[in-house]
Amino acid sequence: MDYSLKVMSAFTSAKEKIDKYVREDNILSFVIGKTDSIENRQSDERYEGYKLYEIAEDTPEIINRLEKSLILLFNVDAQYNEWHEKQNEGGQGNEAADKLYVAIKPK
Repeated sequence: MDYSLKVMSAFTSAKEKIDKYVREDNILSFVIGKTDSIENRQSDERYEGYKLYEIAEDTPEIINRLEKSLILLFNVDAQYNEWHEKQNEGGQGNEAADKLYVAIKPK
């Protein structure tokens, strides 16, 4: 799949998850991240109170690029900026990460 299609697919998947909480008026914040184990990341104390959803899986290189792209999109999208936790540009951390997730903190 073309990289731009992967970005759009990951954005759409994240947006659908976030919008569900927005419609229910049940969101405090969300963050985009990458990992090689959603289960391990969910149990990380940093994500206590968050619900993690996998939104893409691919090679670490693609996931790294997707993370950076989505963080940029959500940082500039006025509709989501209110809930998006401010992040650096992404792309750091786990070099073996092959999964992209959205972590949503409900009210």
